[in-house]
Amino acid sequence: MGLGIRLVPGGLVLHDGLVEHVIVSAVGQCAVRLASRDDVAAVVDLRDAAARWLLGRGIEQWRPGELPMGWFERLVEVRSVWLVQCKDELVAMVTITWDDIAVWGRRDDAAGYIHTLVVDRRFSGARLGRAVLGWAERQIASAGRMLARLDCVRANPKLRSYYEDAGYGQVGYQAFPWISWAREVALYEKNLPGPYVRGRGVPAI
Repeated sequence: MGLGIRLVPGGLVLHDGLVEHVIVSAVGQCAVRLASRDDVAAVVDLRDAAARWLLGRGIEQWRPGELPMGWFERLVEVRSVWLVQCKDELVAMVTITWDDIAVWGRRDDAAGYIHTLVVDRRFSGARLGRAVLGWAERQIASAGRMLARLDCVRANPKLRSYYEDAGYGQVGYQAFPWISWAREVALYEKNLPGPYVRGRGVPAI
């Protein structure tokens, strides 16, 4: 799947000659890197597995197969999909984009939009999701954007509480009446601190 990594002195990660990032969590020291086209199948599998797990517990946030490989291939091409690996194993993923017209409309302010934050269920309970969310926020801040935005289905109180506990404030709703299982999403945003210095390992909190 093209998931090879190696750690180097100072906590940096080299992958294909690019310096990326490290997250330190209860899972261990995890590398964060951009996905390649070779990773798309694994990305789809990870998201669909999470969707099945949610549906099995009566939570309608995602549906398996609703985002085909072509969707993620386009995101990979614009360098928006990030993979989290621990000991050469894919454990989580997140996407970061610089606009989200479909959900947020056209905005003039500088923000980063976080989507598809997924942690392999085998690693649940290790606060890895919160660590990945914090890394994504630092990635956005390092691009000079002081707002992080995300959304979730309005009828998902557990996930909404999760983001609120992480410092996000609800700023509105967006209706999608043509989607029977997610007719409305809650919009959240968070003010970020100053720019983050890339390439440093950061402990999970």
